[in-house]
Order: sequence, then structure tokens, then C-alpha cells
Amino acid sequence: PDGTPCGLLNHLTSTCRVICDPEEFGWDQFITVLVELGLNLVTTWMIKTSITDIPVLLNGIFIGRVPRARSKDFVENLRGMKVTNLANIPNSLEITSLLPELAPNQFSEIVLSLDSDRFIRPFKSVKYDTIEWIGASEQTFLNIAMSDKEKQPWSTHIELSPLSMLSPLASMTPFSDFNQSPRNMYQCQMAKQTMGIPFHSFGHRTDNKYYRLETPQQPIFVNDAYKDLGFSDYPLGTNAVVCVIA
Repeated sequence: PDGTPCGLLNHLTSTCRVICDPEEFGWDQFITVLVELGLNLVTTWMIKTSITDIPVLLNGIFIGRVPRARSKDFVENLRGMKVTNLANIPNSLEITSLLPELAPNQFSEIVLSLDSDRFIRPFKSVKYDTIEWIGASEQTFLNIAMSDKEKQPWSTHIELSPLSMLSPLASMTPFSDFNQSPRNMYQCQMAKQTMGIPFHSFGHRTDNKYYRLETPQQPIFVNDAYKDLGFSDYPLGTNAVVCVIA
């Protein structure tokens, strides 16, 4: 949003999936997979690793280190197993790779997340040509192209649609490319405040007073997102009629 809430109020994308419950997963098997990929567990890292090795965190807990020379292969192989569903690794696994060559100004670490209260959304993996769910933290350090036309040799993922990065309200704005960006953001705030249809249990409520539209209308101009999100069945308002006297 614009104005005072900018940076404080965030909107979920239309394709966002919220991880509410921790994944049912064999943790011992997962740790074994990580060890096979090159992880030195915390019980042995003081003997087998050096200070330049990359620390690995799982759900915020330090579990070991990976040799720096093998860190890139460790991340790529683990991501490949996630995408191809090998070893029953959940597709919601978040692999935030803060390697020196990818994030030179960051503290080098590999952060793995499988817990709840996370946001993920789908992208197309360039290497594996399939859908991969990416978390909010890891997407910052990936090279994501907007479309196939904008794909570069270093691109790792491609957006499924240019609208995928927008919230449901923002994606419904027609002709957004022909409007000023502040007006598009203004529309997001106004759409949240519209009367529309606030609930569907009219016959079972005891409110003393509430407001709803008796004759809602579908906008004259709509895009695919408006129909895909189901707003054709539950319109937000009515079309304005403006009369101009010359």
C-alpha cells in the first residue's frame, strides 16, 4: 500500500499458500539424506570441518556444517531431490542459500525450513521444467524471470504468470499498464473497503444493522484474474455513470 502503511502492511499474492501445520515427515531419514549430501553433523563438525565451512540450520536450529567447496552442490542436489520428490522430501521445504558467491554481503549459511507459519508460492523450475514451491526468504536469492521471453542464461525460475506476484486485489485491476502505479495501489485499498457482500449467512445473524449491496454489478471491463478468483459470482460494487456537460 501507499502512504503511512507502506512497508508495514503486506498483501499475500494470489498464488500464496500458507503452511499452517508442520509437515508429517521422517526427520531421521531427512537428516540421513543431508549427511549423504555432505553435511557434517554438529556432534562431529569440530573434528571434521574448518571455520570456513558453511553452517546449516534446520527450523532455526544449528545442525552442522557443509564444506565450502561442496556447499553449492549440496544446495543444488537437495533442491533437485525436493523438486523430483526423491526420498519423500516435502515440496514445501524452503532452502535459503546464503552462499558467498550468491550473497557476498550476507553471513554465509544454509537455512532449511519445514515448520509452520510460512508463505510459499509456485514457480517454474528452469532446470527441472516443473513446478517448485518457493518460500519468501529463499526467493530473494534466486534469479526469477517474469516470463519465458525475459529468461536469461542465469535464470533459475520463471513466474507462472505475470500476475502471480500480485495480490488478488491488485491482479484484478484492468489495464494496470495504462494507469499510474499509485492509482493501482489506491485501488487495492479501495477494493478492501468496498461494501460488496460482507457475508452469506444473512438469515442466521442477529445484527441490529448491516450494509450490503442489493443490486451489485459486474465491472464493464474485467480480466482473467477477476473470473478466476470468483468475483464474477460475488461482485464488489456497481458501475459508476459519469455525465459530462460540454
